[in-house]
Amino acid sequence: MKGILKSDKRGLSEMIGYVLLIVIALSISIAVYAWIKYITPKETKTCPDDVSLVIEDYECYTVTNGETIKKLRLTISNRGLFETGGFYIRVREKGSQGLPVEKVEYDYGGLTDETNEIPIPSMPNTNFVVNVTLIDQMEIDIIEIGPFIVRNVTEGDPIVEIIACENAVIRQELENC
Repeated sequence: MKGILKSDKRGLSEMIGYVLLIVIALSISIAVYAWIKYITPKETKTCPDDVSLVIEDYECYTVTNGETIKKLRLTISNRGLFETGGFYIRVREKGSQGLPVEKVEYDYGGLTDETNEIPIPSMPNTNFVVNVTLIDQMEIDIIEIGPFIVRNVTEGDPIVEIIACENAVIRQELENC
């Protein structure tokens, strides 16, 4: 009888060991799941689908005021359903390959901006004019305009974030510019 009882205890301790291993593994997996759920953002910041800027007209011209400066006047229209917080402009030099680069300075309403982001809020169905100074007197063949929206990080918080509208970027070929 003692021999049978001893072997039963041994089998029981192995079962307890397996159960403990399973409980520990499940506890660790639940803890990792809860931690990952906590650190991932709750809301994806995206731009609405119906954001749309259009280049209505453009004019390339030179200004001579002691030195010759090449400029580009853009008439841009917000044809989307939402207000934009602004946009960026990139140009590609004639003869170069690849994507457009930021080599411009802006003038809108007497303000100049060299950050390559123009914070002009535009309501739907409005037009506005932007004067762009082309750096290094370059000739350009493509212009790219990408709108962005500005939102508060949290409701009532003065801190804002800029969300690029990657699905609304437009590229247009320019002639004689």
